Amino acid sequence: MLLSICVAIAQNAEQADTLRPVHQEQLRAAADSAYLQHHYEEAYQSYTALAKAGIDPHLYYNIGNTCFKMKRYPEAILWYERALRFDPSDEDAQYNLSVCRSRAMVRADNGQQMFLVSWWHRTLASQSVDGWAYRVLFTLALSMLLLVCCRRLPRLWMRKMAAVLFCPAVMACIFCIVAAATTYHHFNHTTMAVVMKDTPVRNESGGAQISVLAAGYTLEVLDKSPSGQWLVENENISLKGWVNAQDLEEI
Repeated sequence: MLLSICVAIAQNAEQADTLRPVHQEQLRAAADSAYLQHHYEEAYQSYTALAKAGIDPHLYYNIGNTCFKMKRYPEAILWYERALRFDPSDEDAQYNLSVCRSRAMVRADNGQQMFLVSWWHRTLASQSVDGWAYRVLFTLALSMLLLVCCRRLPRLWMRKMAAVLFCPAVMACIFCIVAAATTYHHFNHTTMAVVMKDTPVRNESGGAQISVLAAGYTLEVLDKSPSGQWLVENENISLKGWVNAQDLEEI
């Protein structure tokens, strides 16, 4: 009896595992069809239901496009940011995010950052943690290969050429390690959020209101208080203060 029960449970689990992907594909096809027919609210409902099944940057991108079509720009920014969090190299999401920010009249940069700082941020954002890890492995393997070539190649000019290339390869490996470590730390230890509606910003002491932040801005969450206030910062617009958590949505 126990054996038959175990077999039945295993069969039911197997059927569930086989039906679930089929259901997801049907729901995705229905969402794509609704989007193409300009039934954006229906497509949005189907896409967001799919998003609950797991991480999918392409799906996040589709939800962002759907919100953009409905002119829900802050929500579109949220989903584009989510897509870029897991796939920073997605040029379509980057472009659509910039367009969406311009429609929402959100300033992405105040132009006061140093060139090297902005270049470093852009470089880090160009790859995911996995992308930088693959580059670390590649440059490390290249460095080891060149080191072997410096000792084993039969001709002197070949060994000299390998020695010349060895130093840039090592420096590239170190750069990729630093970039990978920085990206990993930012991904796991930094909380980002998007302003979903205009919200007042109070100074760091929690007292006077210093400004009103428009919907669509992306902020770094530095602290959370039990009273429902979050301490946020946006270096691009030189803003730091407390805002209502209910007006934000975590990326």
